[in-house]
Amino acid sequence: MKYSQKALEHANASGSHDYIGTVQKGFASIYKPLGDFPRALDYLRKALTNLARTIADRSGVLSYERCFRLMGQADSALYWAQRSNIVTNPAEDTYGYARSYYVLGAAYAAKGERDLAEVHSSVASRWLSRSR
Repeated sequence: MKYSQKALEHANASGSHDYIGTVQKGFASIYKPLGDFPRALDYLRKALTNLARTIADRSGVLSYERCFRLMGQADSALYWAQRSNIVTNPAEDTYGYARSYYVLGAAYAAKGERDLAEVHSSVASRWLSRSR
């Protein structure tokens, strides 16, 4: 945590939104496994404001989904999972495409929609086998 705070100081001094957002996303990665989901979400919101890259946005969106799912907020988890499916050319990012479908399956499972969860997980498995 101490080194992350120093990294944030350096990022702020640089004035680079990309650096600041990357460090903020790092803070979210610290708080999420600790179970402090509200704080993780706060840092994710800040990070996504600063990060412009599509891949960073997708990663952040997937983190939103996981936080909401682990907090028992299945509707919010599904909302964010649906926003992760932004891969316009799956052949260019087979892992990202598979991961998006896996997360959609997890979100549907959290809502108790087993058929949709199974369909999305199946798509994820097929695409994941292509990414290896």
